[in-house]
Amino acid sequence: MTPGELVRDVLAAGLRPRSVILYGSAAAGDHAGRESDYNVLMVFPKLDDDGWTALQHGLRRWLRSGQPAPWVFVGEELTRSRDVFPIELSDVREAHTVLYGEDVVAGIEVQPKHLRLQLEREARAMVLRLRAARLQCRRDREVRALMVRTIGALGALVRAALRLHGQPPPAAKLEALELWTRRTGQPMHAARRVMELKLGRARVGRGELFELLAAYQSEVEAFAAALDRSVGEVTPPAS
Repeated sequence: MTPGELVRDVLAAGLRPRSVILYGSAAAGDHAGRESDYNVLMVFPKLDDDGWTALQHGLRRWLRSGQPAPWVFVGEELTRSRDVFPIELSDVREAHTVLYGEDVVAGIEVQPKHLRLQLEREARAMVLRLRAARLQCRRDREVRALMVRTIGALGALVRAALRLHGQPPPAAKLEALELWTRRTGQPMHAARRVMELKLGRARVGRGELFELLAAYQSEVEAFAAALDRSVGEVTPPAS
């Protein structure tokens, strides 16, 4: 099911959102087919109980097709969320497609202090989640699924780190990984290979998957440690 069909279903349910926006890999140009979801953000002026029921009906086919539920904001919630979701809103602002209504994210400004705080927290949390998940992996397919599932989040964090250092990040996460290596000297060879695996541009033999996971985890840990060391040394983005 396409994002355009989603919009038609929502309108057919009798709803008139202020905005429906496609963001993420599909808007940035690195959508990986079945390995990627369509990420959608919706803003409504208001939603009462009848409105939520109508939205549930409008999303029925979308959710049954395996797509994630959209972010739903009501009233001024989107603008008021810029201090708690600075990474996500920065990415949405820089790579998005308006499917219906207004471009409600173009004017959102994110403060560097908010970006720095979320970036450090998310990087450390990713290290812990990756370690915990690795301990549960027993089969090659589980290892592959773990890496493919988490590489998008790492790409988003690397884009945020570049932004915090005053470097406009490329829209594609693979290019962001390459730019981070050039700018900092930190190797991202395993992460790049995982991204290429997700994009269908690389193959990894069964005997290599556990070795790739170990290298990938080490790079994520090094990335988090580098962020911790660089606090206070970053160059705030130009306003």
